[in-house]
Amino acid sequence: MQQHIMAFRLTTKSLMRYAIALHASFVILLLGVSCKENDKPRRAIPDCVQLRIDTLANSTIINSPTQVLRYQYQGESVYMFRGGCCDQFEFVYSGECVYLCAPSGGFTGMGDGKCPNFSLEATHEVVVREDD
Repeated sequence: MQQHIMAFRLTTKSLMRYAIALHASFVILLLGVSCKENDKPRRAIPDCVQLRIDTLANSTIINSPTQVLRYQYQGESVYMFRGGCCDQFEFVYSGECVYLCAPSGGFTGMGDGKCPNFSLEATHEVVVREDD
């Protein structure tokens, strides 16, 4: 009888160790998943850009912009609103929503000519919004 009780204690102790190890593994797994390198804090989208995004998202306009991208261009964050199709300009705005240029699009595909080197100078592309 005593031998049977001792076996039960060992089993309970082993189960406790297993449960603790399993719990610790789960916590480590969660920390590893939540601390990926790509999960750096995101910069806030300026209110005026967010308002423009929300307005377009709720719009019934056919071929409204389907993608908003953030770039670093000439030392500041800028936002490009890309159209869905059909020779639409890709408008670039400053973080204060001041229109800067349309580097591409239009009938020629060359934009409005106000920032001909945008594709060479713009860096750090980040997708801010994208339609399904």
